[in-house]
Order: sequence, then structure tokens, then C-alpha cells
Amino acid sequence: MTIINLHSGEMISLDNLYGISCAIGSFDGVHMGHIELLKAAASKKDDNTCSAVFTFNENPHFALNNKNVGVITSNVQKNNI
Repeated sequence: MTIINLHSGEMISLDNLYGISCAIGSFDGVHMGHIELLKAAASKKDDNTCSAVFTFNENPHFALNNKNVGVITSNVQKNNI
């Protein structure tokens, strides 16, 4: 399996890994609960497992229902956490 970083174009091969510990969410306001979830995903990393975060540029409510919802944490801020 290969992961492609859509911002940089970097390709990461996961051929030697057994798994991915991945936190999935919109993380529209990175609060203490989100931080604990991200820490839990990161803590599962070892020699055969990598950790990752799968998030969205737009809130899924907007994408699915065309409802504009405010965000607390911008994409730039999320990338710096």
C-alpha cells in the first residue's frame, strides 16, 4: 500500500508494515478530546505500524448537506498541531 501526501506529493510505501493506527475525523475544533484521540493513535506506532490522521478540508456536514458550518480550528492550524 502507498500513501500519497496531497500537499507535497510525497509517496510513502507501507509494504513492510502490518497496520496503520489512524485517527479519523473533521477535527473542526481541536479540543482536549481530539488531542487524546490523536495521542492514542500516535501511541500505537511501532516498527510494524505507522500512525496517521485522516481529516477533511471541508466539514463533512457541508459536503453532504451543503450546510455551511463554522469551524474553530482552520486547516492551517490543524496542520501545525
